[in-house]
Amino acid sequence: MKPCSFENALVVCCVLLLSIIGPQAVAQEMLTEHTMKVSTDAVAADAMLSEFAWLQGEWSGEGLGAKCDETWSSPAGGCMVGMFRMVKDEELVFSEFFILVRKDNKVVLRLKHFGKDFVGWEEKDKSVDFPLIKVEDKTAWFGGLTYQLQPDGSLKAWVAMKKNDGTFSEALIHLKKRNN
Repeated sequence: MKPCSFENALVVCCVLLLSIIGPQAVAQEMLTEHTMKVSTDAVAADAMLSEFAWLQGEWSGEGLGAKCDETWSSPAGGCMVGMFRMVKDEELVFSEFFILVRKDNKVVLRLKHFGKDFVGWEEKDKSVDFPLIKVEDKTAWFGGLTYQLQPDGSLKAWVAMKKNDGTFSEALIHLKKRNN
């Protein structure tokens, strides 16, 4: 029997490691600097809603050149619900209502946008869905959206924004928890 070379042993180890950690490690591709892309072969993270309790509360800050407010309920009834509002020059730009829920045994953040006239942007039976890719510590990686609780207690949210040329940029919304 011929001895195995270092390179062949390394390839075998890599193949074994990938088979152990599974396809989700391969599918976790970055979309922007702080957001991940969901690929068709991605295996979404399986998480409990209690892992997102750090989001609950009222948050206020800035993003996209405007004042932003976001509110999250506590996990109850198999979901967390909330709202987002953007105000510029004392006028509502848009709002969102969202729900963090398990759908098809995976966690997904589903939201609907509304203009300042409260007319929905999506069809009445449609939503914008951000499937969970992974959650670790106080960071939740959804497809195209990342929430991260900062060491100072503030919350950063990065949203991937598709540009006209098909590439993506990201917008940062930086929020601080309101003391009620």
